[in-house]
Amino acid sequence: MSLTLSLCFIGILFRYQWWPGWYFDYLLGVPLFIVLTLIFFSVRNKFKESDYQKYVVKNILSPWVFVFVIGIIPLVVSYKAFYNTFNYRRQTMTYEEFVDKVVNAPASETK
Repeated sequence: MSLTLSLCFIGILFRYQWWPGWYFDYLLGVPLFIVLTLIFFSVRNKFKESDYQKYVVKNILSPWVFVFVIGIIPLVVSYKAFYNTFNYRRQTMTYEEFVDKVVNAPASETK
């Protein structure tokens, strides 16, 4: 579960830093995190101590909130709105310039 949560966090970090590969990390991490959480909740009644149950559930639910609230923003918001909101270069480069320079650049110019 920690590894899948790490994949989700790395995907979110990549997205907010405009690094390539964020979608694959997020798309791989979220389904695995969902499956492992469902498995965990199906066996959570086997824990004997209720304090331990509360601790573990709290440490699973708070990352869930972070992953799905912070991670859903790039998926729901349009690329232009996301760029204008979360880009550190927006003062010097418009979204259209960014698309022309970075996204539509030939492979030889990006190396």
